[in-house]
Amino acid sequence: MKPKHYVREARRFFKSLTDDHAYIIAGLGRCGTTLVQSALIETQGAIKSRQFLSQFADEKKFVKGTIYKTHNYPPATLPPHVKLVFMFGDPRNAALSGYREFSQNKHFAHIGITEIPDREDIFSKDILMLEQHFDAWHQQQGFDFISIRYESLYSEATQAMLAEYLGFRVNLPPYRQRSTDWQQHDRRDELEATYCALNAKIEAAADSSIWLKKSQ
Repeated sequence: MKPKHYVREARRFFKSLTDDHAYIIAGLGRCGTTLVQSALIETQGAIKSRQFLSQFADEKKFVKGTIYKTHNYPPATLPPHVKLVFMFGDPRNAALSGYREFSQNKHFAHIGITEIPDREDIFSKDILMLEQHFDAWHQQQGFDFISIRYESLYSEATQAMLAEYLGFRVNLPPYRQRSTDWQQHDRRDELEATYCALNAKIEAAADSSIWLKKSQ
């Protein structure tokens, strides 16, 4: 008798063969990309990409029934069968979470940083390039996509808009309050000062938006 996980993966594979789309979860670091990727895999029976997508140029076909994850900047265009979700969120919590989690060089490489910085600088500098990424993404692109605020992911309005964009409702895991809270950190004043400009942009953004492809 085959182990259950082999059966589950086989079912996902065969289900993916009938999927008309490939999926990409993009976003700022530490803003729910992994959570959404996992939820989409479980909901749609999609197959997880074998490798983290460091650069959009690394993938030529974007295989249908496959879900990719990236922190790369937006490409000029994407094939019409690709559905992309862009995640963003409170940069102070994202920075603090990055400080706690980014203990390996590969974590920085995933967000496009080739020269590994001093992690302590995260309190005084935007070394994760959160603002640069947000500014590049939060506008019309050469493809349709949806942007979602991490903190609003579980709201009914956001879930409804995500379902409208994808064509089906994503089954999220039970809600868990984020363990990272910048306001409880002893260096919260530094975080506030460093990320106040970006936080103002993010607070002004809609919780979720469907962005249509810009005209050529």
